[in-house]
Amino acid sequence: MPINHSFSILMCNTKLVLKLTILILIIGLLLFSLIASAIMPIVKDFASIIRDSNIDADQFINHPIQTVRTEIIDECINYLKTTKWETTLIYIILLLYAFSFLFTLSKLPVTKVLYNKMISGYDIGLLHEFISTSFQNLLLSFILSIISFSISVGLLIGTWSLISLCLDADLLVLIPFVIILCLSVLSVRSCIFSQWIPEICASDSKNIFVSLKTAFNGSAKRFAKNYLCYFTINFILFAVIISTVVLSFGSIPLMCIPIYIVLSCALSLTLNFSYHQQKYFTDNGSTIYTPTKLF
Repeated sequence: MPINHSFSILMCNTKLVLKLTILILIIGLLLFSLIASAIMPIVKDFASIIRDSNIDADQFINHPIQTVRTEIIDECINYLKTTKWETTLIYIILLLYAFSFLFTLSKLPVTKVLYNKMISGYDIGLLHEFISTSFQNLLLSFILSIISFSISVGLLIGTWSLISLCLDADLLVLIPFVIILCLSVLSVRSCIFSQWIPEICASDSKNIFVSLKTAFNGSAKRFAKNYLCYFTINFILFAVIISTVVLSFGSIPLMCIPIYIVLSCALSLTLNFSYHQQKYFTDNGSTIYTPTKLF
């Protein structure tokens, strides 16, 4: 039920997705412009490596992952080793963290907009929520993005190590299980902090840490069911990205970013309302859902 309602809420808030897309593009361009002078030489050299790589078509069709690894990724790593890799690594980390912070920065305002619409049926502007929650949002995003970024880096290293082991041992059949394991860890991360922002929205306190205790209580008591919901939407998103990244030249996966933000915020609210057995609108202020039991 929470997943169905989350998709329903997403479809009723396509304007919010569009606004968020524009906002992410603007802030993303601003962030990128600040560090573009430092990373553009690296990007150009990586582009040259990809352009000059001698990838055989038959080899790529038969062994796509191994071919990309040996012909492109290993060459990029060797390039980094011949340069001042410490400085390069710092720039890459800063860039990745900046986008992680950008991703997190939108969650509180988006959840606030959805929260007000789900309890009252009224639509409050996204920009208004960005301004009204500015200090809370910056502090919350700083904390959550550090946690999320650290877990993501560790997960990326672990996943790449496991995939490398599978390739070296010619055990390609195990790669889907590695991907499922990665999605499971991401879902666990989402579950742990999923109720924090909804509890902030429901609280009158400006202190974001006041809601942390009740958020963890809700996450712990309904962890298994919440995990199932997050794993489902993460798996759907991954399937959409993998199946469309080549055919759409990456445009659909990019559009999945604001869609996923709104969908995950809606899911966190539906789970929170169900936990508290609180009524909420599942659409544009016409259908009210009353949770009869804890999900």
